Amino acid sequence: MDKGSNEGKAQCLSGEQVELVASRLEENGGALGLRNATIWRLGVATMFRVREILGLRVRDVWVDSPDFRGPRSQIVIGRARTKTKKSRTVEIGADTRAVITRYMLSRGGVLPGGPLFPSSQHPDTALCYRQFERELKRIGDSMGMSHLRSHSMRRSGANLSRRVGADLRQIQEQLGHSSTRTTDIYLGTSPEELRAVNERRDAHLRECRERLSSLSPLPSAADS
Repeated sequence: MDKGSNEGKAQCLSGEQVELVASRLEENGGALGLRNATIWRLGVATMFRVREILGLRVRDVWVDSPDFRGPRSQIVIGRARTKTKKSRTVEIGADTRAVITRYMLSRGGVLPGGPLFPSSQHPDTALCYRQFERELKRIGDSMGMSHLRSHSMRRSGANLSRRVGADLRQIQEQLGHSSTRTTDIYLGTSPEELRAVNERRDAHLRECRERLSSLSPLPSAADS
């Protein structure tokens, strides 16, 4: 666990809340707001750890050549830059590529080896993790989300992937966990999901009752 990241307390957000945070980040700071909103969106989409995202270089996500200028279709982080010391590759969807394109075009000319998300005070160095964490906390406090943290990007991305049908192993691979058991514990279960399971079970039992009631005569227990 990253020191000071408060992973255990990080709030897991719904899709609507994720979009709301992104909008609030962007409207609070011009070019810096766009930078912070892009970090947030990329974090949710890739489920990378925040230090992995802040360590990205321009060339990791952007191609600027005579033949092509635009975002890469996948992001690769070498094992030297991951917490688990295992390289990770994540495919990037069209919406996330559009987010990256908008951000990169706003920056103008950049060096391929420069930081993707530079510090406003020291443009040659990457944004400090604690600076981004402070900005998220400020936004969270203003929105009544007292546990909004940088790790919320990762947790929210994982839970949203599950909600749209990703299986446990797919989420495990993107998170970079060593086992599905870790991923299962990490995801947890929300009250809404438990309620949905109960509703599906009740619906199944209701269908069974209706089928039985249509039979004449009803079968006895000895017949089953």
